[in-house]
Amino acid sequence: TAVVTTEETKEEKATTDLRRNAAFLFYGAIYQGIAQEYIYNHLYPVLFGTDISITSVLIKVSFDLLLQTTLLTLPIAYLSKAFIYKYGIQEAFR
Repeated sequence: TAVVTTEETKEEKATTDLRRNAAFLFYGAIYQGIAQEYIYNHLYPVLFGTDISITSVLIKVSFDLLLQTTLLTLPIAYLSKAFIYKYGIQEAFR
């Protein structure tokens, strides 16, 4: 069993990266909250219909995993972090 001492706890608190937390909060609120609500509840029904058959669900999930996550979700996460840290676009994707 591991025992956490007071000194280790103090060091942990001192290393909290507020900018990193702000980047995740910004990304979570803007993209994960607002943008994905629109994408899943308004755009997907237009693109794929409202059918809940296994074929329709597999098409939606495949689109989400192969295209949306790759081309939209992850780049926006990297760009959000770059914005908070004031990095350039090339550094965001490094």
